[in-house]
Amino acid sequence: MGPGISRVANFDGLKGLDNLRYLCLSGTLDWNQQIENFDFLKGLPALEVFSLGFITSKAAFPAFHPLTELKHLKKIAIGRATFKTEEYAFLKVALPDIEGCSWELWWDYQGRYDFLGKGAGSVSKESAKAEMRCAEFTSAFEKMKAESEEILRKI
Repeated sequence: MGPGISRVANFDGLKGLDNLRYLCLSGTLDWNQQIENFDFLKGLPALEVFSLGFITSKAAFPAFHPLTELKHLKKIAIGRATFKTEEYAFLKVALPDIEGCSWELWWDYQGRYDFLGKGAGSVSKESAKAEMRCAEFTSAFEKMKAESEEILRKI
């Protein structure tokens, strides 16, 4: 990382890189890369692979609407707890055929089910309420997908 790059949060300077095919924006284990918004993606028409890691986004929902304008996008890589659940629902609806948009709604991790999305919570696999909580999360996710479909129709 070069000097001062950690202070960059606006990536509009990338617009116009018409041949850029791969882009990874990432912080480190002890520092998250700040990103104001993802509007700059509209200016990357050849982008095929988009990856995010250790980031903090300031973008309003739906943050990833600009990805829908990328005609060559083939793959995204975004951790399952990087964004709120509604962003993952939006991506599943907006980009159903893109590799990387098939997150599990809950993940079996060390004796519990971790739900998809930042701050989405978890439930112990041994809990009497585990099945109910997973069903409730699935239902809530389906509502988020329906809301995303409505947003896409309006845009």
